[in-house]
Amino acid sequence: MSINNGHFSRSVSIIGCGYTPLGDVLKTPEMLGMTERELFAWAAIEAMEDANIEAKDIDAFYFGQVGPNLFANQCASSGGIGEWIGMRGKPSISHDEACSTFNMGLQLAVQAVASGVYDVVLAGTSNAAQSHFPLGYPPHLREKNPDFMFELESLVDDAAYCLPGNNMFSILDGGAVSYAQTYNVSFEDLRKAMNQAAIIARWNAVHNPKATYSKQTYEEEAKSKGFATVEDYFNSPFNPPIAVVQHLFHSTLICDGGGAVIVCPTDKAKDYTKYPVEIIGMGESSMIGNHVFGTPFEIDRLAFERAYRMANIHDPYTEIDYMSIHDCSAQHYFTTTEAGGYFKPGEGWKAVLEGRIAHDGDKPVNTSGGRLSAGHTLSGPGGVEFTEAVGQMRGINGDRQMPRPPKVCVVQGYGGGWNSNVVVLKRSF
Repeated sequence: MSINNGHFSRSVSIIGCGYTPLGDVLKTPEMLGMTERELFAWAAIEAMEDANIEAKDIDAFYFGQVGPNLFANQCASSGGIGEWIGMRGKPSISHDEACSTFNMGLQLAVQAVASGVYDVVLAGTSNAAQSHFPLGYPPHLREKNPDFMFELESLVDDAAYCLPGNNMFSILDGGAVSYAQTYNVSFEDLRKAMNQAAIIARWNAVHNPKATYSKQTYEEEAKSKGFATVEDYFNSPFNPPIAVVQHLFHSTLICDGGGAVIVCPTDKAKDYTKYPVEIIGMGESSMIGNHVFGTPFEIDRLAFERAYRMANIHDPYTEIDYMSIHDCSAQHYFTTTEAGGYFKPGEGWKAVLEGRIAHDGDKPVNTSGGRLSAGHTLSGPGGVEFTEAVGQMRGINGDRQMPRPPKVCVVQGYGGGWNSNVVVLKRSF
């Protein structure tokens, strides 16, 4: 399958980014009582402050949300959202690409600026899908959503071809099983690698002030529950299996929140910030779920290939300094990173066990804590990861900061349904 990704008519850079705390609007003090509107506004204002601009300076915005009709009782919601960020009358688009929504919104923003249609565009998302409000009631009168996971699975399945194995968790777990078979890795060793990925992700999340759910490292949590070692804790009933390889601690942490990024032409970026980050490549692929299988997933291979072609990346193993992946399952730390060439084929699981993906390792991955431990906002985890990558380039990420700020970063995202999206970033300051 050949697609000409082409090139940008003019270069585009990120000048501002931000995201809300990651938690539960029914429980987390910082975001208690907030709706999707406030969450998006919070993230958008933070991005504007980071870019040193105001709403009047932004030409257009894109607003993404997973299942807006189901979770938020909203339809074509960008018009109403614009009222909350001072953008009444501005051009806008509402969109939904499942968990890849943020990444695709950013692509739309980049395309709009690269084409010359607009100069400054904001892309952002928000979801508060753990709860809902009855149709016709004010959105702050929320109730816990008891069927959340069932509804989420139903959204990303294809009801017309609901074949066995076509649901989200079986597809992801199938990737781990295929990896084990391809590289002759035992399930025991695979689980050890997934355990280590979860342990590193939790450490990163504990050191991320916005990851409100993660208060203890897994070592501390194991000790608090009476286990002698973290390995004993991972092998206990506290961590039950949910698939063939995947266990509970290997699975994404669902949360509420929002994120936003602002882009403009690269030649104007330093008019706004001293620390612009250039977007040098983008790639995307989509297909039905029952074609997402094997090692690596074809949907990933195509997205990475297209992004690297545009970015002129020939050897990602040596040219990429930091990779962010959609880690709704711990196995992505070796399957997806290998699909993107960040690790060599069959090397990733050993690299995870050796701690190479830690913030101070030679191949850091998801230093924010990722969806695995910081939290998965459905539409918005890309906002977390782009902010994290830009922060790593700026050298401002505190205890989880890489010893040497990266020059080239890759941010990848998944969306059930399915969509895979890759963006390549380059430090330009």
